Amino acid sequence: MNSFARLNRIMGWVMFAIALAVYTLTLEQSVSLWDCGEFASAAYRLQVVHPPGAPLFLMVGRLFSLMASSPETVGFWINMVSAAASAGCVMFTFWITTYFAERMVDDDNKSKLVLVLGAGAVAALTNTFIDSFWFSAVESEVYAMSSFFTALSFWAVLRWWKEADNEGADRWMVFIAFMIGLALGTHMLNLLVIPTVCLAYYFRKYPVTRNGIILALGASALALAFVMKIVYPGIPWLMATMDRIFVNDFGQSFYSGSIAAVVLILALSAYLMHYTYKTGRRNWNVIVMAAFFVVFGYSSYAMVIVRSMANTAIDMNNPEDPYKFYGYITREQYGDRPLAYGPYFNAPESGYKTLGKRRFKGKDKYEEGGDNFDYTYPEEYMTIFPRMGKSNKPNDARGFRDYGGMVDVQNRLDELEGMSQQRALTAEESDELQYLKIEKPSFSNNLKYFFSYQLRYMYLRYFMWNFVGRFNDQQAVMGNTRFDGNWYSGISLVDRFVIGPKAGMPDYYVNQKAKNAYYFLPLLFGILGLLTHLKKRKYDFWLVMTLFLFTGVLINVYMNQPPYEPRERDYALVGSFQTFCIWVGLGVLALAEMIRKYFGSKSAMAATAASILLVPVNMGYQNWDDHDRSGRRIGIDMARNFLDQLEPNAILFCNGDNDTYPLWYAQNVEGIRTDVRIINQSLLPTDWYSSVLLDKVYESEPLPLTLTKEDLQTGSFEGGIEIQDVEGKSTLLDFVLKQVKDENKTGAERNYFKSKTVWFPVDRKSVIASGFVPMKDTSEVVDRIEITLGGGYISKGDLLVLDLINQNAKSGWKRPIYFTSVSGYDFYDLNSYLQLEGLVYKFVPIKGGASSRQPLRVADYKLYSNLVKNYKYCGMKEKKNFYLDDKAAYVPGDMQQMSMLLARTYLSKIKTYEQYRSQIDKVGIAGAPIPAGFRSVEEYMQREGDSLSVYRKRAIEVLNHILIEIPESVMPMRKEYKADYGITLLELGDLASAKKVLDMAIKDCLQYGTYFAKWEDEMFGAREVQMSRDLIKNIVDECNRLGKKDWAEAYKKQTEAVGVSYESSEGASGM
Repeated sequence: MNSFARLNRIMGWVMFAIALAVYTLTLEQSVSLWDCGEFASAAYRLQVVHPPGAPLFLMVGRLFSLMASSPETVGFWINMVSAAASAGCVMFTFWITTYFAERMVDDDNKSKLVLVLGAGAVAALTNTFIDSFWFSAVESEVYAMSSFFTALSFWAVLRWWKEADNEGADRWMVFIAFMIGLALGTHMLNLLVIPTVCLAYYFRKYPVTRNGIILALGASALALAFVMKIVYPGIPWLMATMDRIFVNDFGQSFYSGSIAAVVLILALSAYLMHYTYKTGRRNWNVIVMAAFFVVFGYSSYAMVIVRSMANTAIDMNNPEDPYKFYGYITREQYGDRPLAYGPYFNAPESGYKTLGKRRFKGKDKYEEGGDNFDYTYPEEYMTIFPRMGKSNKPNDARGFRDYGGMVDVQNRLDELEGMSQQRALTAEESDELQYLKIEKPSFSNNLKYFFSYQLRYMYLRYFMWNFVGRFNDQQAVMGNTRFDGNWYSGISLVDRFVIGPKAGMPDYYVNQKAKNAYYFLPLLFGILGLLTHLKKRKYDFWLVMTLFLFTGVLINVYMNQPPYEPRERDYALVGSFQTFCIWVGLGVLALAEMIRKYFGSKSAMAATAASILLVPVNMGYQNWDDHDRSGRRIGIDMARNFLDQLEPNAILFCNGDNDTYPLWYAQNVEGIRTDVRIINQSLLPTDWYSSVLLDKVYESEPLPLTLTKEDLQTGSFEGGIEIQDVEGKSTLLDFVLKQVKDENKTGAERNYFKSKTVWFPVDRKSVIASGFVPMKDTSEVVDRIEITLGGGYISKGDLLVLDLINQNAKSGWKRPIYFTSVSGYDFYDLNSYLQLEGLVYKFVPIKGGASSRQPLRVADYKLYSNLVKNYKYCGMKEKKNFYLDDKAAYVPGDMQQMSMLLARTYLSKIKTYEQYRSQIDKVGIAGAPIPAGFRSVEEYMQREGDSLSVYRKRAIEVLNHILIEIPESVMPMRKEYKADYGITLLELGDLASAKKVLDMAIKDCLQYGTYFAKWEDEMFGAREVQMSRDLIKNIVDECNRLGKKDWAEAYKKQTEAVGVSYESSEGASGM
């Protein structure tokens, strides 16, 4: 081994060590948000995650979890899987870059060694510190391991290239195929290396011609199709089909056909390998072996079937039989978005078409469970390359129109819909409204959406984040896209046009930890490297470019993203960014060559060293504070906050990823509150999820339901249950449930729920005797609960919820039912019985809950205890550099709102008592009505009178407690919250705290109002200016009302000093 090879290998491992150290130091200590809780839970117990699964990642995660000293450290060690995989990716990026760099430098001396290794170091360290890559490296998600496989496969291509003329070189091609197969058990993104492999083989083995390149690309398309359409879904389809034939036609046992399918594949592979070897067909032998090793790597999916058969606690889609496994692999529940030809987003449905029978495993054979179907649309609404395609999300239509150049249409729609809320529309206006809703986009609108949203906003913006800089971490969903989520360079002249001038920018934006500036250096180095690479080694360049395009722009074309994603999607494009880092490294060579030309070799080597400082070191410095999660335990702390305060054997309905997966982790890994049954509302309509609720899981007993597993199986209540308001009156829920279940057993094609409004009785005595509600609230317990159903259909999940609350009431309210959100169901009046107790709402037989028609019912005694005594705040107040991204800040933001709500509840009680006492002074005790919840006026006066000081003290305490626990330095409070906090504290008599908070609110309003006045002609600017004016006016008015006229006068002078007129917000200048 020569000195370069030895140093190259050592330096690669040094890059691995540096990256691993960085990621270990900044690693999340426990579970992160989003899918991480699901993956960590499933890895620890080898369970089944959402389709299409990640069995290899889970098995590796299980191995890492064995190093944990306690359940509390399991999350850290599973996160280490991503850290190690990312460090491995960095190492291979180094070796890939030095391979290309060595081929570009002609000299063979010490300076070549420095230049080549320096280029590799810049590429590797840039890869280490880029924003999107680092984000995935410190949490238990699959994208870090996917990046590792991509880099490993590309490196193996170059090893093959180097040894292509030697005997046995083709083993590298087989190795690559095996890596691709293994990577399928992590994520399908690694398949995007296949076109690069095919081009490399062509460039190395054949004379390069235009037609040859076309054929090579065609071969890569066939290879991609082989894996994506034959291996990946085809093997499960073959297993399912053969199993059905063996079981239904030949009377064999379940899985016999699947085993036969596996044996058939093995036998065919063995025969073809033997045949091609014996007949001397070398190329075909390599192809067959490669295909076999893809399948062999793919066999990691056997873990999914095996563990699903064990009925693990997390068993997404229950893919234990071949048909369910096929639906799992093909992501059947998610549907698809057409790529070549399909309908526009607002195409009206013209009918439907059947797509074959649904099949499921019965008692002794496979049964048919109804048809799979899809809607059809008028031909005039169909288009090629449908970017503005169908979507079920209600806000997507607005996004399609905004990004597709149909803003005028959307503005008129908003105007008409606003008018319809104020008055009845005329016939002409109503017709116009209906027409505009289905006004077909033109193909130019379709292309505009593609370029402006899918390419510019969802790719180029992310690319700029990683190689130019990022302004903040706020996702702009129908918001201020100029500021939130935009890129940022740190160069004022440029940023002035992209974002706005720095002068006068609000502190919130100036002090953002996620604001990172790279001054265009990584991008410039990358472009310089790209051009030099093309000039010196064009075939090498096209290998890198192919991988860059397929993992970036082309994957975005394939994903065909709708507008308004729930989170930023840059993590899916990391392969493109890590590939560009190769050119960033090669840019060092180009810079050194220019310097050497004029100043000599020593200056060139010095420039190489400077490049390491200029590019990756600056990126590391800029990114560290917003990628350092070492002190963060927000996922597990918030999960504890949800779970610990629930009553024993509770049932908790959750709605989204971030209020479900961390709770799964708490139960499955740390064993926290395993008596609680966590139910994800979005999964309830599925047969596999709803039926498992009838099983015991850990210490949680089966749910009290009359619905059976047969009622919930595939084919039952498919397509929803139509609501028929037969008699137009409220009906006993028991009666309607029995009707719909009996009808389902007859095999009717459609099921009907024969009442719009249902009710069930409440046994007040059992509720009171069980202590389900506090003694002071017992007089408010109702005799019956009535629920009005919204819409024209209810789902299988809705039916289950109705059955559950009905049976739970019958059994004496033994299982307390909670919700994390009031928006999960379209049941009018159900929310009226929800009581806020903290991060959850409890379902209680007391009217007056979270309904638009009634004020929110607050259990102030519980909410106070939770906020002040029980809840964990992740140690925010102790950590100076604690970082919360926009999604991690959701729950702390909810806590701020809840503390305000609690304080206002206490203040309302104080005011109500004072008003009541004033009424008694006028009419006497005999003439005053008895307040709800009390037996007499005297009891109310005594109890509430004694509690006034407690109410005031607690209200002040909870507000100040939140201000301390969630400090401004960690999570700046929104200015409207500050105004509410300050005014409430002033009403409560805490003048010092009130003044401090109101001063901050006024400061924020002035900063926002004066700065955003520059964009007052744009929607986001006008909104910020108007809000700031309104808040200032409200603060001044409230200070005057509450007797602090000196404060009001001081605030007026502050605002007038910058040209703001207090007297009227209309026509105010200066903002």
